[in-house]
Amino acid sequence: MIEKIIESIRNHEGEFLCEAIGNEDNTKVVKFCHIIVPPKLNSEIPKVGDINDFYLLAGSLTLYACPESNEAAFYIAHPEEWDSLEENFADWVNMLDEDEDALPCWFESHKVIGEIPASGNYILVVTGGEEPGAIYEFEHDGFEFIKIGSSLENFLLNTLDPDPDAFSQIASHMRFISGASDQQWWARELRHNSGKVVRNND
Repeated sequence: MIEKIIESIRNHEGEFLCEAIGNEDNTKVVKFCHIIVPPKLNSEIPKVGDINDFYLLAGSLTLYACPESNEAAFYIAHPEEWDSLEENFADWVNMLDEDEDALPCWFESHKVIGEIPASGNYILVVTGGEEPGAIYEFEHDGFEFIKIGSSLENFLLNTLDPDPDAFSQIASHMRFISGASDQQWWARELRHNSGKVVRNND
């Protein structure tokens, strides 16, 4: 199934209809694509859920990349980058008080496999316990662990064809600033190359 999803990602592109924050009558269209880096040969790939199957086909994956403004919704990193991501994520965890009970029960069994670019939020896979392979987003604003997929495959499917709630989450981290202007933009609609349009609900 991962093979079909990767092929769907290769064929999927489209655009965001964006509104200027503070002036919703001012709009622009921003095109997006997905960037798949080929897998590295002879890389050691962890066998957790369907993670192994994914990294046999892709070295890393950037979803909803907008090169003009250097924005993206999600970055699934190569395993060689995981340690660095874990160190950055740990900076947030180390800010907790010793008596603060904010960590999920599976916390000791996880890997940080990606991030929400330029947001301070991270993508984790559970490696043990009752839901191995489940995908969570760590949202530093509020210190929440939000389940975004029962597996990597499930996460990719939902992200490739998001409902209004999921698209609203994607849009909340992207501002599409380009050129010399400091104007920020909000993605109001997601327009797939299939013709489907999703409007966020915020």
